Amino acid sequence: MLTQLATTQVRTACDISLTHHSHQDLKPTLFAPVTFFITSLLALSSLTAVAADKVDIIPVTVEAVKETAFDDTVKEVGKINAIDSAVLNFSASEKISAIHFNHGDKVKKGQIIAELDNVKAKADLDKAKSTLALAKTKLERIEDLLIKEPFALAKQDVDELRENVNLADADFRQKQAVMNDYLIKAPFDGQLTSFSQSIGSQIGAATALVTLYSLHPVEVRYAISQHDFGKAKKAKRLMSPWRPTAIKFLQEW
Repeated sequence: MLTQLATTQVRTACDISLTHHSHQDLKPTLFAPVTFFITSLLALSSLTAVAADKVDIIPVTVEAVKETAFDDTVKEVGKINAIDSAVLNFSASEKISAIHFNHGDKVKKGQIIAELDNVKAKADLDKAKSTLALAKTKLERIEDLLIKEPFALAKQDVDELRENVNLADADFRQKQAVMNDYLIKAPFDGQLTSFSQSIGSQIGAATALVTLYSLHPVEVRYAISQHDFGKAKKAKRLMSPWRPTAIKFLQEW
């Protein structure tokens, strides 16, 4: 645009000059065309300089090149599987009298998770305990008597009394073991899933009540794209929002 304007001004100046000479009988002069030409060049140069002054200056930021280390992280969705788990159930059939934990709670090994109504089993245990105590008392009396009178009782009768004590003791220990059938204890540290029954429900023997998963260690399964496949290496540490620390080391790929 500026060049076109300058050219127009030059042409106008030339037209004025020619018109002026036509009114003055065209006095011969050799310097008139040169003067107009120089004037035109000066005008063009002035306009070009103005155009150059209007060019926008783009700011540039310069920084020194330096070496920096960074973590190349690959984010993928995976599945966490427990390596050890156990389906927990009672070994007896009865109504559930107590559940000591809620869905998803963490438990320690040996803690009682749930109990059945054991009134009948407890009565049988108390009876066996009394029978054992009575058998021991009889044997102790006979042994005290034999100290004073060695031939007061036949050896066969004494052996029978001792056998009764042994039988009563075995029955008592068996009744004690039965009491454990009315309990569910945690076989290891872990986290519970949801309970399938609630307090007051009748539950059969070997019917699953809840599942316990061990949290140490766990197995992580996930898929990565072919683009990121080269970044996966043996013994690479995995991070998960499920736990703030590493879950485990990959042992093989």
